[in-house]
Amino acid sequence: MSADLIDLDTQNPIVLLITRDDPNSTGLPEVGWTVTFSEPVAGVTAGTFTLFNGGLSGSPAITSVTGVGTTWTVKAGTGGGEGTLSLYVNSTSGVTDGAGNPLAGLPVIGPAYNVDHIAPQAAKLNANTLLVADANAGMNGFQITIQYNEPMNQSVNPTVSFPIENPAPSLTFASGQWLDAKTFRANFAVSDLGVELSDIDVRVTGGSDVVGNVQSSFQVGDLFDIDTLNPSVVSIKRADANPTSAATVKYTVTLSQDAGGLDTGNFALNTTGLSGASIVTVTGGPLVYAVDVNTGSGNGTLRLDFANSTGAADLAGNAITGLPFLGESYNVIHALPAKVAGLVVGDGTAQRSTVTSIKVTFDSAVTFTGSPASAFTLTRISDGASVALAAAVSGNEVTLSFTGGAVNGKSLADGRYTLGVLASQFAGGGFDGNGDGTPGDDYTLVGNPTNKLFRLFGDVDGSGQVTSSDFLAFRLAFLSSSAIFDFNGNGTVDSSDFLQFRLRFLQSV
Repeated sequence: MSADLIDLDTQNPIVLLITRDDPNSTGLPEVGWTVTFSEPVAGVTAGTFTLFNGGLSGSPAITSVTGVGTTWTVKAGTGGGEGTLSLYVNSTSGVTDGAGNPLAGLPVIGPAYNVDHIAPQAAKLNANTLLVADANAGMNGFQITIQYNEPMNQSVNPTVSFPIENPAPSLTFASGQWLDAKTFRANFAVSDLGVELSDIDVRVTGGSDVVGNVQSSFQVGDLFDIDTLNPSVVSIKRADANPTSAATVKYTVTLSQDAGGLDTGNFALNTTGLSGASIVTVTGGPLVYAVDVNTGSGNGTLRLDFANSTGAADLAGNAITGLPFLGESYNVIHALPAKVAGLVVGDGTAQRSTVTSIKVTFDSAVTFTGSPASAFTLTRISDGASVALAAAVSGNEVTLSFTGGAVNGKSLADGRYTLGVLASQFAGGGFDGNGDGTPGDDYTLVGNPTNKLFRLFGDVDGSGQVTSSDFLAFRLAFLSSSAIFDFNGNGTVDSSDFLQFRLRFLQSV
């Protein structure tokens, strides 16, 4: 007989290994396990296995069992929510090896999946400032920090946007970075464009957790404002009468928007002719301010200027711009300026045959900044010839004599003249040339036969013409020492003087 007629197999098959086919932490709707047996088996079905659900919703269940021999694949739906899902081999029903031996060594517990179907949420959103102003201008000047409720995929950056109000181009996205697994920061460059935008909404989208669940949109309304609009000076106006003799005057300063921090150091005075003027107080605000100014002493002009913005800013901290801003001027008159009160041409008589002086009388004593003669001009009208002057001051009188130019000896030459008195040459209370009560204007007298500012040799009665009556006076003075007919200045009225008289007979100026 032949040997080896019968094979004897009484060894039961067992589960050698259960491994996960997908990543442990997952948000997949279906996961799988590979089950390896110690020998080929048959009869493996869904009933061979049991799922252990650790907190998932939606009734996870086995969806398929495939395989042959020693290797089988089990697929299961993961349900919903968040939890764990494990595969157990715990039933021997129908599972046998080729000899009919049933599955043994049960139950066998496979590895669990950490399943997460819940979208992450932005739990908190903070901005580095709720008011973006000039001080924030520059790279990374504005930052938004988002905190999530679970660890996130740090290779995926969320998107921070502004769904309603548009802050561009004042805000430009610059960069973003994860500070830790749950915290993301978005950085924005701030441009100072002089704008105001209020109640800006912020939206965060696109963040993903470590298993790929995308966050739900998160929005915060009216989170922050932008104010990079700098205040400016609208006007600096006189608040008191002008001209003034007051010791203190007031200005009204109006700004384009509310601002604080103004004090006397923000202002400067521009003066002419005054001494000791000063800024006393700055009151009022925040839109309209009052500035009191001490006018000092002397006569002149006073102007208040907004000079600098040190410490002066709006509620957002934006400094006042457009400086310096020049204000209106006051004409300040502490002492009434001198005026011309009278004029004596020549010797005080009507004659204009010889004019050797002009006496100017002022209504008050005068003080000159330099030589008294420099305060006067005398010019012949017909040809513009100037007369060089000397001046003698006595009280409020100045007597002018003639040292050169349009002269005959010591007398003016024939002609009409224009007398000028220059206000710029007066100190103290100054000089009021036109008599309006305000210093600073010149005095001008244009000569004519009415005001007698002329010289005509032979004109004794000051009529502006040499007539027969003047001839009678000349004849009576002939060969005398009368100075008014002594043209050549030799001390005697002689034939040469008569020749000059005859040349002018019946002539007028």
